[in-house]
Amino acid sequence: MQSRFSRAAPIVFSFGAQCRPDGELPGGQKGFAPRCGNRIPLLHTEEMASDAAQLQKGVFSVKNILNSIRLSARNFNSIYAIAVCGMLLALKIVLGLFTVDVSTLLKIGFSYLPVAAAGMLLGPLAGGAVGALGDVLSYVVRPDGPYFPGFTVSAFLGGFLYGLMFYGKPVKPARTFAAKALVTAVVSFLLNPLWLSILWGKAFWAIISTRLAVNLAAFPVEAVLLLAVLKVLERCRLPQLIRKKC
Repeated sequence: MQSRFSRAAPIVFSFGAQCRPDGELPGGQKGFAPRCGNRIPLLHTEEMASDAAQLQKGVFSVKNILNSIRLSARNFNSIYAIAVCGMLLALKIVLGLFTVDVSTLLKIGFSYLPVAAAGMLLGPLAGGAVGALGDVLSYVVRPDGPYFPGFTVSAFLGGFLYGLMFYGKPVKPARTFAAKALVTAVVSFLLNPLWLSILWGKAFWAIISTRLAVNLAAFPVEAVLLLAVLKVLERCRLPQLIRKKC
């Protein structure tokens, strides 16, 4: 005589099986599958979608700024993110050695591109870190006058602003030109002339007047280069790939 326990269907513990929508395991067996392979990625995807939706809400609202800083700081927990920052930092130092002198007024630099890419891919803190560390290491590689920490602050703020404008947001021509205009106004027209006036004892407005024509001439070319580079990164889906890795 069989007991009711012997007639019951055997319980199968499967720790590596994929869950089906009806709760069955492969082969029609009933059981427990604590590691359902289709659930963890779903949770991760939902979390990424929630973060992306929060980043889409405005640019300079206090809530959006704090959220961008939080998500950017979280990226530094990933070795993958640190490796990406290291590669962009090295690229910034190399590109900083080259400048195209088109004329006496038009001089095109490229070192801002990796900084903006870091801000787009990993957020404002990453963009600021790549900018600031790149400024210090570039001075070590090729000193150009006395070191002044104010320029490091300017480099950090430039990368930080790029991160606020591009992190988790689509790359559009209007946004790109606005970001470049903002960085140019704050860094090139405000902070850097201030540091030069402190360093050399020259009048603040006199320094701005000498730099105005050079920066205005380079602005459209640098903005178009920035748009082209960030569009390539966006079409390669690098922001989504890096957010999954981090």
